[in-house]
Amino acid sequence: MSIKEKITGILITIFFSVFALIPIFEDGITAKEHPEQLYRVYLDGKGIGIIRSRSALEDFINNEQKELKEKCNVDSVYLPQGLYIRKYMGYSKNILTENEIYNRIKDEKPFTIKGYIVTIHKEEPITINVLNKDYFETSVNNTIKAFVPEETLNKFLEDEIEEITTTGRRLEDLYVEEEITIREALIPSDEKIFVDDIELTRYLLFGNLEEPDEYIVKPGDTIETIAFDNSLGVEEFLVVNPNLNNQNSLLYVGQRVKIGLISPIISVIEEEHVIEDKEVKYKTEIKYDDTKQFGYMSVAQEGSNGLQRVTQKLKYENGQIITAIVTNYENLRPVINRVEVRGTFSPTGPTIVGDENIWAWPTNTPYIITSHFGYRWGTLHDGVDIAGTGHGSPIYAANGGTVHQSAFVSLGGNQVIINHNNGFYTVYAHLSKRYVAVGQQVQRGQVIGLMGNTGWSTGTHLHFGAFRGIPYHGGVPFNPLTLYR
Repeated sequence: MSIKEKITGILITIFFSVFALIPIFEDGITAKEHPEQLYRVYLDGKGIGIIRSRSALEDFINNEQKELKEKCNVDSVYLPQGLYIRKYMGYSKNILTENEIYNRIKDEKPFTIKGYIVTIHKEEPITINVLNKDYFETSVNNTIKAFVPEETLNKFLEDEIEEITTTGRRLEDLYVEEEITIREALIPSDEKIFVDDIELTRYLLFGNLEEPDEYIVKPGDTIETIAFDNSLGVEEFLVVNPNLNNQNSLLYVGQRVKIGLISPIISVIEEEHVIEDKEVKYKTEIKYDDTKQFGYMSVAQEGSNGLQRVTQKLKYENGQIITAIVTNYENLRPVINRVEVRGTFSPTGPTIVGDENIWAWPTNTPYIITSHFGYRWGTLHDGVDIAGTGHGSPIYAANGGTVHQSAFVSLGGNQVIINHNNGFYTVYAHLSKRYVAVGQQVQRGQVIGLMGNTGWSTGTHLHFGAFRGIPYHGGVPFNPLTLYR
């Protein structure tokens, strides 16, 4: 075949092919149609329709959601999370209206509003949704005021904290321990969103949104008794009732007070420098004489209290002391100890019996009581925590008696329990070392171990407890400080 014949054949083929396509073209697209910009809508990855305008859909949703806007006090409502809109060029077949798309999504996913997600970074991070980040900052400030007097807080913020001249307290630092991040986001409307600082403050303090219970004051009630009977510490009670200044505030019969248990979401840390004069009570030294009949007692020397000026560094977390260090002390007046001589002779052999009226302090001085007997975060703290004398400082038997326990236990760590053979038992927990054995007779003021940080402990201290009956086996705990009054 010649070249001319080949070219003629190709042209004839093209001519008939074009005419063959005309019916198909006419059936699918008319000459008047052109591709245009459209939007395909997906919900959680599934296509639900095509629209001409994204902004028209957004405006339609915003106009329809008047009730949500009023509820949250916002001006705008936005698309649900999981709704994806893809722009493309296509032809206007099967176009849906904004109302049709709205009806397909309104019952499937919640619409969103603009707010802020606050993350409090703890071992298990806590997230909080707020409408305005100013609400959160105000709530944090209110939470801090629950533990720090407003006057002190204002002076600290304005850098007007006075230096200590002789004695006094100085707030050196104040901060929230946790790292907190805040980011703007579209938040689903079915999630909890805090829309005011009052409700958010309650959540930061109590860990929930429940209103605290109320108690009606009865004759004979005091802040201390009401708090204890409702599993609260005095400090917690005062936080819940900010109108009461201190535990000596007067109550009247019929007064309504709140008894909610606080469980703060954030940790308010205060670091204080404290200088105070502390009276040092004299000790009663007992000298046992086995040549004197049991029951014999004579006073060899009268005692008088001393006075010390003590400098301390204290660290508080939400109103509770968590670390305490004595950095210096000065003896202003010496202590003169009382000396008694007691007979121990008995036909059956010497037995050391604790004297209910004379108790030795279990640590060196100066010391700091970091936690008192009573309820703490809803749990009874069945003793007092004593710190400030240093790791490895001696721990003394509060009275004479027989060692009931000397062992390592999970909660108390190295722990000693003494039976004073008069119905009373004392407990010495978190020791670094134990120097006594079960069944051993000990004298009042005898070294039984060293201060430590063993067991369930957050720092070096002595947990000192007192019981009527065997501790943790039916014995009843009571405030050991009453032994020294």
